[in-house]
Amino acid sequence: EYTYKIGMDGIIKDRSFGKVEAQPEEQAQPSEAPKQEQKETETPQETTPSNVVDKQIAIDNALANAGLAQSDVSDLSCKLNSAKTEYTVVFQFGDTKNHITLDAHSGEVISSIIE
Repeated sequence: EYTYKIGMDGIIKDRSFGKVEAQPEEQAQPSEAPKQEQKETETPQETTPSNVVDKQIAIDNALANAGLAQSDVSDLSCKLNSAKTEYTVVFQFGDTKNHITLDAHSGEVISSIIE
């Protein structure tokens, strides 16, 4: 169950969710290894320009906006657009796919879409 309070600016101001203890632990453990491998293979291929926030900061800010930790999610990816102005963080949490866009210079969340 999810409850969100969204401000007029479209940013999530408050959120809460209930977890079933057994399922997230079982789902999180198998997905941890692929998630770490994906992060390790993507990081060396990409270099972050000096005028944008670090990729891990973008991931941390996106997850904080959703009220989650990296261990709570699977299929995590983070990409900087070609103009180097926005990061798009995509991850799976339970049955929902989350797309969070962040300003690449400040690290602030611009939008959050849940499918």
